[in-house]
Amino acid sequence: MNINLILLCILCHFLMDFLFQNDTILKLRFPSYKKKSTDIVKSMKGNFYHTLVHFIGLFFIVGGYSVYNNIAVPFFSLFIITIGHFIIDFIKSFIIIYFPDFKDNLWIFLIDQMLHIVVILVSFLRSDNSAYEFNNTSKILLIAIVFLLSTYVSGIFIKILIKYISKRDKFFNDEVIINNRIKNSGAKNGGFIIGILERTFILVIMILNQPSIIGFVLAVKSVARFKKLEDENFAEYFIIGTFISFIIAIIGGRIIYLLFQSY
Repeated sequence: MNINLILLCILCHFLMDFLFQNDTILKLRFPSYKKKSTDIVKSMKGNFYHTLVHFIGLFFIVGGYSVYNNIAVPFFSLFIITIGHFIIDFIKSFIIIYFPDFKDNLWIFLIDQMLHIVVILVSFLRSDNSAYEFNNTSKILLIAIVFLLSTYVSGIFIKILIKYISKRDKFFNDEVIINNRIKNSGAKNGGFIIGILERTFILVIMILNQPSIIGFVLAVKSVARFKKLEDENFAEYFIIGTFISFIIAIIGGRIIYLLFQSY
């Protein structure tokens, strides 16, 4: 079992599942025409395209790494990961099409991601590669995974979490709709992008071992949202999202710092 290949496959998964999955594919995977038979066909097509992009990314990144390091390309593992990815995603789409309330369900999101990771691990159980050691290359790959999880992926997680815990409020992109009226309008996906920049800044601060500067980020963010904080509902979700964002970024930054220290 080659640890570096496993880490590389996990990194590819997060890249293809989040960064390289556009709105067009998402709309195909989760159509909203409310015609179950038609939606299933469109969903199958969307999941096929998504899985194809995932396979191409795996093939070039993992295959290129294998060739460069003069080790066997794990075709069997890539095949299992690709088939497993399609099956898991199609089941998720099927559930959401027939049970729309599960669309922004936190547990569906977490179980989906955990199943993908399990498939990656299982696919390498019969691998003939014998590189078990956790070396400097492994640390670099782990740093990349933690960075991606702490910035982009965590943004998706926080967004789904806020939607999941909200009972009265409805969300559309970065707009909070309270009592059927827009209370927080701004640039499309502005809050999401700001969140990524915020966590990236905190990661850098933690890597530099200067955690005291984190208060500056909180102060700037609070000033920017000062008037909107007068709304109790907005303030609650703002505080929840901010603290989760900070916790994830601090933990991620600390892990990266320790990995750099041991490099």
